[in-house]
Amino acid sequence: MLAMTTLFIGLINPVYAITWQADTELSNFETTTIALPDDYDGEAIATLIRQRNDFTSTKAVLYIHGYSDYFFQEEMAKEYIDHGYNFYALDLRKYGRSMLPNQHPNMMKDISEYDEEITKSIHIIRGEEGNNQLLLAGHSTGGLISAIYANKFQDDNTIDAVFLNSPYFSETPLATAVISAGLLCPYCKLPTPPALKVYGKSLSNDYYGEWEFNYDWKPVVNGNIPVYSGWLASVYKAQNILHKGLNIKMPILVMHSKYSSSPLFYTEKASRTDTVLNVDAIDKYADNIGDVITKIRIEDGLHDLVLSRQDVRERVYSELFRWLDGYMK
Repeated sequence: MLAMTTLFIGLINPVYAITWQADTELSNFETTTIALPDDYDGEAIATLIRQRNDFTSTKAVLYIHGYSDYFFQEEMAKEYIDHGYNFYALDLRKYGRSMLPNQHPNMMKDISEYDEEITKSIHIIRGEEGNNQLLLAGHSTGGLISAIYANKFQDDNTIDAVFLNSPYFSETPLATAVISAGLLCPYCKLPTPPALKVYGKSLSNDYYGEWEFNYDWKPVVNGNIPVYSGWLASVYKAQNILHKGLNIKMPILVMHSKYSSSPLFYTEKASRTDTVLNVDAIDKYADNIGDVITKIRIEDGLHDLVLSRQDVRERVYSELFRWLDGYMK
């Protein structure tokens, strides 16, 4: 059991206590709860997870997960640690460690809802934790959130580089209708695409993958994923911002699988393609987000590239840290 430490940090609000304690999910990680104002579901919190380097380092990464997801990728954290970074991950409100009984899982009505917990996390990482360089890393919907956030708050000079792992960049067919439906009936449930269940089986070590994760927090295997109309409308609104173009000044790395597929049931192809997003759309809209962009397609990559088979994810890490060596020395 890691010793509990209590720290104090002053943000814009009065000073409040930050308590780090042992993570209940993963050994050798610590968590702290970030209090948030009540929203349309009532009480809300976010959870910041950390693993610090054994030697003095002032470089850090903040990882933001995707939809119907949470942080469980221990190997990814170890790679960052081994390359000299302090590792932090954020379980957003209504996800994973931050899920409360009163809440609609994974729900958002606008992507800006996450601004507060990301900003508070960055204040902790750069302030109390003493890091002076920060990589913002996001996967899937977390990649869309990270891109919008980095663009919106870049004048704060708190982010030094951005890494987007298969970000949720897509076309928005029937955008006006989807957004209108989300406003009229935000909690109406939409059908879960069959490919998401196939994706789950390509990851889980109970089926065809290597990974163990909490099925209650990442229910991709059983397909019991609530997709609310209001959530999809908020994604489409964010996509419309993306389509108009962002102007991120810091360096950006975008990586994704080389190919997509949309299987109705598992085949071997599902273990070497992105079965969630259209990678050509990711590639197309990556050109819209900033001035200094590196794009890399990964042969045989899964939707979450760091959960691909070992030789594939080794290439992912090789490309990532070679890129970071050029921008975060």
